[in-house]
Parts: sequence; C-alpha cells; structure tokens
Amino acid sequence: MSYRYPDFHPVQEQQTAITHPPGPLLIIAGAGTGKTATLLHRIRYQVITKQMNPENILILTFTEKATNELITRISDLDIPNSEQITISTFHSFCYNIVQNYVNPENHKTSLMERHDIAFMILNRINELTFLRSRQFRLHPRDAIENAFIPFFNRVRDELISPIELSLLIDESNFTVDSVHKIFPGLSPKADPDEALKQLRDLIDVYTIFQTWKHESNVVDYGDMIQQCW
Repeated sequence: MSYRYPDFHPVQEQQTAITHPPGPLLIIAGAGTGKTATLLHRIRYQVITKQMNPENILILTFTEKATNELITRISDLDIPNSEQITISTFHSFCYNIVQNYVNPENHKTSLMERHDIAFMILNRINELTFLRSRQFRLHPRDAIENAFIPFFNRVRDELISPIELSLLIDESNFTVDSVHKIFPGLSPKADPDEALKQLRDLIDVYTIFQTWKHESNVVDYGDMIQQCW
C-alpha cells in the first residue's frame, strides 16, 4: 500500500528505518538529524500497514519532558488508536510493573527524591557508628552528597544488590598495597588507608540505607530499575 508522510520528507536511510519490518533495529544518528521523527513515523507506518498493534507498542524515555513531548507528537500524527500506545520513562515503567504485578494491593511504596535521601541519611547519621573514614565523620553533608548518593546510584545502575555487593568484595584485597588496583584513578597524594576506609563505609552504609527504605516503605529512582530487574 502507498504511504504518505505528513509534514515529513525522509531521506533514504530514514525511509529504510521507517519501513523496516517489526523486529530489532538500531538507529544511530547525531543531534538534530530526525531520530525522533523517524521513530514516530516508523510507529505510524507499522500501525497503518497493520504490522503492529498500538496496544503492543512501548516507548521508553529518560525524562518526563521527553515523554510529554512524545505524547503530543504522536497525537498530532493522527495514528489510529494511538491512546493505546504506552509511553513512559524507564523509571516509571519499571515502578508500575513492580506495583501492579509484584506488590500486594495494600502495599504501595512512595517515591524518594534526592533531597529526601539526603535528609533521611543526615537525620540518622548518628546511627552510623561504624564509620571508619575520618572525612565522612567530619563532613557528613559532603559525604552524603558527593560520596554516598553517587555510590548508591552507581550500584543500582549496575543492578547489584547489597548481598551481591558484599560477595564481590574480597576482604583479603583490602590492603594498602592493593589500593591502587582497586582505585586505578586514585591520586598518588591521596591517603590509601583513608580510601579503603571510605570504600568499606560506602558498602556498609548502602546496605543499611536499603534497610531503612524498606522499613519506611519508600523507594528511590535506582530502586525502580533494580526492583523491576
């Protein structure tokens, strides 16, 4: 069947992507080259040619702003039954899966923002009596913002649970002689003993922080991805 592109004039590569049959397809292009338009017209083409059902289409973005933009643009394209297409951020999509299919009806968790995380840890900092790092003890606010939260986020990005994290750490390697193998980017001027203490503290605080959230029935953005996984 013939297909018309409303207000869009694709180049050959874009047209190839748009008409590519349902299945894996990787599109690589620079900023402003029409990636989003190509993606949306691919969806429109697949729906109109009845190769895809709108209810089976999922679009994931990194930000709420991008999600809202896509909802508007899909509506403007006049795609049949476009309201059945699921458009969401990665985090919201994962969160909804856990809430709808894992947690019981009476167990809904609340979302923590970054400032909520900082407040929770700072409010309970006196419970972290095990802290070994002198810097962490002297400057708790800096530790939370510049060490704890970035470390927590990286661990969840790598889909590592507290148990898995503890298994990955071999205590026999926690020596001053091996510190530069653990931290290859560590400055020669840095105190290797302090670096090891900070790593131990980060692991221990991460574990207890996950417990605190579970007790308070809250999750953060990293949990949304990890719990779904």
